[in-house]
Amino acid sequence: MKTIKTTRLLIADDQSFSRDALKDALIEKGFDIAGEAATGKEAIKLNKKLKPDLIFMDVKMPELNGIEASHEINSNNPVPIILLAAKDDRSTIERAKSAGVMAYLVKPFNKKELVPNIEIAIKHFHEFKKVKNENSDLKTKLNARKFIEKAKGILMEKHNINEQEAFRMIQKTAMDKHASMKEIAESIIMTGDLIFPKPCSMKIR
Repeated sequence: MKTIKTTRLLIADDQSFSRDALKDALIEKGFDIAGEAATGKEAIKLNKKLKPDLIFMDVKMPELNGIEASHEINSNNPVPIILLAAKDDRSTIERAKSAGVMAYLVKPFNKKELVPNIEIAIKHFHEFKKVKNENSDLKTKLNARKFIEKAKGILMEKHNINEQEAFRMIQKTAMDKHASMKEIAESIIMTGDLIFPKPCSMKIR
């Protein structure tokens, strides 16, 4: 995680006096203000352009409210978001969680709450991102395994060999062709054997 002095923040709030108060408090704590937005749509545009480390997002804003803007940001250009609200409302908190918001502050906020909430939001965001990437990798591996299992079955029947021998054939061919085992398996499924279609459709790494 970045240190406080290098953390760049975007503030999204349609009330200028609220933005100024938050900006002053954050600068006092050593943060850099990357930009300010007065609407949900503007927050989305500035997030894409400025790539801040974290966004303070007010709930009630014109064009798109804070929850809608947070959802769109986390769907396209994810970033840690702290939602700002006028009251502690359970329904709003639940909707904020669904939009991927990492922390929630009730206005008027206490300056002492800022740094801990920023640190928590960034930490949780990176943990969530890590788990999401791990799940994606697992899904990719499971998908590859399905192709390999099917290809092994084809080779076992075609060449009257056991499962281990079929696996080794796929593995060796992948090494010889500088391709992944999944790519070799796809070719086997397509041709019915270790014969590659012409032109070869494998993606050579």
